[in-house]
Amino acid sequence: MRDHGSLNRATTTDKVVENAALEGVADAQRRLMAEPVILVNGRDEPVGQVSKLQAHRTADGLPLHRAFSVFLYDAADRLLLQRRAASKVTFPLYWTNTCCSHPLYTDAERNPAGSAVLGAQRAAVRKLQQELGITGAAPEEFTYLTRIHYRAECVHSRGWGEHEIDYLLLLRRPLQLDGASTEALPVVPNPDEVDAVRLVTPTELRALLDDPAERVTPWFRLIAERFLFEWWQRLDQVLAQQPPHYDPERIHLLGEDRACAHL
Repeated sequence: MRDHGSLNRATTTDKVVENAALEGVADAQRRLMAEPVILVNGRDEPVGQVSKLQAHRTADGLPLHRAFSVFLYDAADRLLLQRRAASKVTFPLYWTNTCCSHPLYTDAERNPAGSAVLGAQRAAVRKLQQELGITGAAPEEFTYLTRIHYRAECVHSRGWGEHEIDYLLLLRRPLQLDGASTEALPVVPNPDEVDAVRLVTPTELRALLDDPAERVTPWFRLIAERFLFEWWQRLDQVLAQQPPHYDPERIHLLGEDRACAHL
Protein backbone atom coordinates (compact mmCIF):
# COMPACT_ATOMS: atom_id res chain seq x y z
CA MET A 1 0.00 0.00 0.00
CA ARG A 2 1.24 3.47 -0.80
CA ASP A 3 1.90 5.86 2.09
CA HIS A 4 -0.65 8.51 3.01
CA GLY A 5 1.26 11.31 1.31
CA SER A 6 1.34 9.53 -2.02
CA LEU A 7 -2.35 8.70 -1.73
CA ASN A 8 -3.08 12.41 -1.43
CA ARG A 9 -1.19 13.27 -4.62
CA ALA A 10 -3.03 12.38 -7.83
CA THR A 11 -0.42 12.03 -10.58
CA THR A 12 -1.09 11.82 -14.29
CA THR A 13 -0.57 8.07 -14.05
CA ASP A 14 -3.11 7.92 -11.22
CA LYS A 15 -5.68 9.69 -13.37
CA VAL A 16 -5.17 7.28 -16.24
CA VAL A 17 -5.59 4.34 -13.88
CA GLU A 18 -8.66 5.89 -12.25
CA ASN A 19 -10.30 6.55 -15.61
CA ALA A 20 -9.69 2.94 -16.58
CA ALA A 21 -11.12 1.71 -13.27
CA LEU A 22 -14.29 3.74 -13.83
CA GLU A 23 -14.77 2.88 -17.49
CA GLY A 24 -18.46 2.36 -18.13
CA VAL A 25 -19.48 3.69 -14.71
CA ALA A 26 -22.44 6.10 -14.67
CA ASP A 27 -21.67 9.79 -14.26
CA ALA A 28 -23.50 9.99 -10.91
CA GLN A 29 -21.28 7.28 -9.45
CA ARG A 30 -18.14 8.81 -10.98
CA ARG A 31 -18.84 12.07 -9.16
CA LEU A 32 -19.34 10.28 -5.85
CA MET A 33 -16.13 8.30 -6.25
CA ALA A 34 -14.20 11.59 -6.39
CA GLU A 35 -15.39 12.68 -2.93
CA PRO A 36 -12.68 12.90 -0.21
CA VAL A 37 -13.06 10.44 2.68
CA ILE A 38 -11.20 10.41 5.99
CA LEU A 39 -8.16 8.16 6.31
CA VAL A 40 -7.72 6.92 9.88
CA ASN A 41 -5.35 4.74 11.86
CA GLY A 42 -6.44 1.78 13.95
CA ARG A 43 -7.42 4.13 16.80
CA ASP A 44 -9.76 6.03 14.45
CA GLU A 45 -7.53 9.10 14.45
CA PRO A 46 -7.60 11.06 11.16
CA VAL A 47 -4.30 10.81 9.28
CA GLY A 48 -5.23 12.32 5.93
CA GLN A 49 -7.68 12.09 3.09
CA VAL A 50 -8.14 10.04 -0.04
CA SER A 51 -10.72 9.85 -2.80
CA LYS A 52 -13.55 7.39 -2.34
CA LEU A 53 -12.24 5.62 -5.44
CA GLN A 54 -8.80 5.01 -3.94
CA ALA A 55 -10.30 4.02 -0.59
CA HIS A 56 -12.22 1.15 -2.19
CA ARG A 57 -9.75 -0.14 -4.79
CA THR A 58 -7.80 -3.26 -3.88
CA ALA A 59 -4.96 -1.99 -6.06
CA ASP A 60 -4.46 0.77 -3.47
CA GLY A 61 -4.49 -1.71 -0.59
CA LEU A 62 -7.93 -0.74 0.72
CA PRO A 63 -6.64 1.99 3.07
CA LEU A 64 -8.50 2.21 6.39
CA HIS A 65 -11.09 4.98 6.39
CA ARG A 66 -14.07 6.22 8.41
CA ALA A 67 -17.65 5.19 7.62
CA PHE A 68 -21.10 5.06 9.18
CA SER A 69 -24.07 2.69 9.03
CA VAL A 70 -27.64 3.83 9.74
CA PHE A 71 -30.33 1.46 11.02
CA LEU A 72 -33.71 3.18 10.66
CA TYR A 73 -36.71 1.51 12.36
CA ASP A 74 -40.34 2.38 11.77
CA ALA A 75 -43.00 2.79 14.47
CA ALA A 76 -43.59 -1.00 14.46
CA ASP A 77 -39.85 -1.65 15.02
CA ARG A 78 -39.33 -2.96 11.50
CA LEU A 79 -35.92 -2.21 9.99
CA LEU A 80 -35.69 -0.38 6.67
CA LEU A 81 -33.33 -2.11 4.22
CA GLN A 82 -32.16 -1.05 0.79
CA ARG A 83 -30.79 -3.02 -2.14
CA ARG A 84 -27.95 -1.10 -3.70
CA ALA A 85 -28.41 0.01 -7.31
CA ALA A 86 -26.93 -2.02 -10.14
CA SER A 87 -24.85 1.04 -11.10
CA LYS A 88 -22.98 1.08 -7.75
CA VAL A 89 -19.24 0.47 -8.15
CA THR A 90 -19.00 -1.59 -4.95
CA PHE A 91 -21.44 -4.34 -3.94
CA PRO A 92 -24.09 -3.69 -6.63
CA LEU A 93 -27.52 -5.28 -6.02
CA TYR A 94 -26.57 -6.31 -2.48
CA TRP A 95 -29.10 -5.92 0.33
CA THR A 96 -27.82 -3.76 3.15
CA ASN A 97 -28.90 -1.65 6.10
CA THR A 98 -30.87 1.57 5.63
CA CYS A 99 -27.91 3.71 4.63
CA CYS A 100 -24.15 3.23 4.71
CA SER A 101 -21.55 5.69 3.52
CA HIS A 102 -18.74 7.95 4.72
CA PRO A 103 -18.21 11.23 6.52
CA LEU A 104 -16.29 13.45 4.14
CA TYR A 105 -12.98 15.17 4.73
CA THR A 106 -14.65 18.52 5.34
CA ASP A 107 -14.89 20.86 8.32
CA ALA A 108 -18.54 19.87 8.76
CA GLU A 109 -17.94 16.10 8.90
CA ARG A 110 -14.33 15.31 9.84
CA ASN A 111 -14.31 16.24 13.54
CA PRO A 112 -16.72 19.17 14.02
CA ALA A 113 -16.31 20.72 17.48
CA GLY A 114 -13.93 17.85 18.24
CA SER A 115 -16.65 15.23 17.72
CA ALA A 116 -16.25 12.49 15.14
CA VAL A 117 -19.69 11.23 16.19
CA LEU A 118 -21.33 14.52 15.17
CA GLY A 119 -19.49 14.33 11.85
CA ALA A 120 -20.94 10.86 11.24
CA GLN A 121 -24.41 12.04 12.25
CA ARG A 122 -24.23 14.97 9.85
CA ALA A 123 -23.06 12.66 7.08
CA ALA A 124 -26.01 10.36 7.84
CA VAL A 125 -28.48 13.22 7.33
CA ARG A 126 -26.82 14.14 4.03
CA LYS A 127 -26.77 10.58 2.65
CA LEU A 128 -30.29 9.64 3.76
CA GLN A 129 -31.57 12.55 1.72
CA GLN A 130 -29.37 11.75 -1.27
CA GLU A 131 -30.05 8.00 -1.36
CA LEU A 132 -33.58 7.67 0.01
CA GLY A 133 -35.11 11.14 -0.19
CA ILE A 134 -35.50 11.14 3.60
CA THR A 135 -35.70 14.61 5.11
CA GLY A 136 -36.79 15.79 8.53
CA ALA A 137 -34.27 14.01 10.77
CA ALA A 138 -31.72 16.10 12.66
CA PRO A 139 -28.16 14.88 13.34
CA GLU A 140 -28.65 14.69 17.10
CA GLU A 141 -31.62 12.32 16.67
CA PHE A 142 -29.33 9.50 15.54
CA THR A 143 -28.33 7.29 18.46
CA TYR A 144 -24.65 6.44 18.33
CA LEU A 145 -23.81 3.10 19.96
CA THR A 146 -20.33 1.89 19.02
CA ARG A 147 -17.85 1.32 16.17
CA ILE A 148 -16.64 -1.69 14.22
CA HIS A 149 -13.45 -2.31 12.24
CA TYR A 150 -13.71 -4.78 9.35
CA ARG A 151 -12.25 -5.53 5.93
CA ALA A 152 -13.89 -7.34 3.00
CA GLU A 153 -13.58 -7.59 -0.77
CA CYS A 154 -16.43 -7.97 -3.23
CA VAL A 155 -16.54 -11.26 -5.11
CA HIS A 156 -19.06 -9.95 -7.65
CA SER A 157 -17.03 -6.89 -8.65
CA ARG A 158 -13.44 -7.92 -8.17
CA GLY A 159 -10.88 -5.24 -7.53
CA TRP A 160 -13.15 -3.43 -5.08
CA GLY A 161 -13.76 -3.72 -1.36
CA GLU A 162 -14.07 -2.04 2.03
CA HIS A 163 -11.76 -1.43 4.96
CA GLU A 164 -13.52 0.75 7.47
CA ILE A 165 -14.04 1.92 11.01
CA ASP A 166 -17.80 2.14 10.94
CA TYR A 167 -19.98 4.24 13.29
CA LEU A 168 -23.27 2.49 14.09
CA LEU A 169 -26.21 4.91 14.21
CA LEU A 170 -29.84 4.06 15.05
CA LEU A 171 -33.07 6.00 14.60
CA ARG A 172 -36.74 5.11 15.10
CA ARG A 173 -39.39 7.19 13.37
CA PRO A 174 -42.69 6.57 11.55
CA LEU A 175 -41.95 5.93 7.87
CA GLN A 176 -43.96 6.31 4.68
CA LEU A 177 -42.56 4.33 1.77
CA ASP A 178 -44.65 6.07 -0.90
CA GLY A 179 -43.56 9.50 0.30
CA ALA A 180 -47.17 10.68 0.68
CA SER A 181 -47.31 11.34 4.43
CA THR A 182 -46.68 14.62 6.23
CA GLU A 183 -46.58 12.87 9.63
CA ALA A 184 -43.83 10.33 8.85
CA LEU A 185 -40.40 10.44 7.27
CA PRO A 186 -40.92 10.08 3.50
CA VAL A 187 -38.89 7.39 1.75
CA VAL A 188 -38.35 8.24 -1.92
CA PRO A 189 -35.42 6.15 -3.22
CA ASN A 190 -32.95 7.66 -5.68
CA PRO A 191 -32.65 5.13 -8.55
CA ASP A 192 -28.98 6.10 -9.04
CA GLU A 193 -28.33 4.73 -5.55
CA VAL A 194 -31.10 2.31 -4.58
CA ASP A 195 -32.69 -0.55 -6.51
CA ALA A 196 -35.34 -1.48 -3.91
CA VAL A 197 -36.35 -0.96 -0.28
CA ARG A 198 -38.19 -3.14 2.21
CA LEU A 199 -39.16 -3.17 5.89
CA VAL A 200 -38.27 -6.36 7.77
CA THR A 201 -38.94 -7.99 11.12
CA PRO A 202 -36.18 -9.99 12.85
CA THR A 203 -37.65 -13.21 11.42
CA GLU A 204 -37.65 -11.76 7.90
CA LEU A 205 -34.08 -10.53 8.27
CA ARG A 206 -32.95 -13.97 9.41
CA ALA A 207 -34.58 -15.50 6.33
CA LEU A 208 -32.79 -12.98 4.11
CA LEU A 209 -29.41 -13.68 5.68
CA ASP A 210 -29.92 -17.44 5.34
CA ASP A 211 -31.08 -17.32 1.70
CA PRO A 212 -28.17 -18.33 -0.56
CA ALA A 213 -29.86 -16.65 -3.51
CA GLU A 214 -29.62 -13.21 -1.88
CA ARG A 215 -26.53 -11.00 -1.75
CA VAL A 216 -25.94 -9.16 1.53
CA THR A 217 -23.17 -6.63 2.11
CA PRO A 218 -20.39 -7.90 4.36
CA TRP A 219 -20.63 -5.08 6.90
CA PHE A 220 -24.39 -5.57 7.26
CA ARG A 221 -24.06 -9.32 7.72
CA LEU A 222 -21.33 -8.85 10.34
CA ILE A 223 -23.29 -6.20 12.24
CA ALA A 224 -26.52 -8.19 12.06
CA GLU A 225 -24.95 -11.36 13.41
CA ARG A 226 -22.97 -9.57 16.14
CA PHE A 227 -25.47 -6.93 17.30
CA LEU A 228 -28.81 -6.48 15.57
CA PHE A 229 -30.85 -9.43 16.77
CA GLU A 230 -29.90 -8.71 20.38
CA TRP A 231 -30.60 -4.99 19.94
CA TRP A 232 -34.01 -5.73 18.46
CA GLN A 233 -35.08 -7.51 21.65
CA ARG A 234 -34.28 -4.42 23.74
CA LEU A 235 -34.72 -1.58 21.27
CA ASP A 236 -36.05 0.93 23.80
CA GLN A 237 -33.00 0.47 26.03
CA VAL A 238 -30.65 0.50 23.06
CA LEU A 239 -32.06 3.77 21.72
CA ALA A 240 -31.72 5.23 25.21
CA GLN A 241 -27.97 4.40 25.06
CA GLN A 242 -28.12 2.10 28.07
CA PRO A 243 -25.16 -0.18 28.81
CA PRO A 244 -23.96 -2.67 27.78
CA HIS A 245 -25.30 -1.76 24.34
CA TYR A 246 -23.84 1.74 24.46
CA ASP A 247 -20.09 1.26 24.11
CA PRO A 248 -18.87 4.56 22.65
CA GLU A 249 -15.11 4.19 23.10
CA ARG A 250 -14.70 0.64 21.85
CA ILE A 251 -13.83 -0.36 18.29
CA HIS A 252 -15.03 -3.94 17.75
CA LEU A 253 -12.67 -5.84 15.46
CA LEU A 254 -15.08 -7.98 13.44
CA GLY A 255 -12.56 -9.07 10.81
CA GLU A 256 -13.91 -10.38 7.53
CA ASP A 257 -17.20 -11.76 6.29
CA ARG A 258 -15.92 -15.01 4.84
CA ALA A 259 -19.10 -15.47 2.82
CA CYS A 260 -18.37 -12.31 0.85
CA ALA A 261 -14.60 -11.96 0.99
CA HIS A 262 -11.80 -13.69 -0.89
CA LEU A 263 -8.86 -12.48 1.18
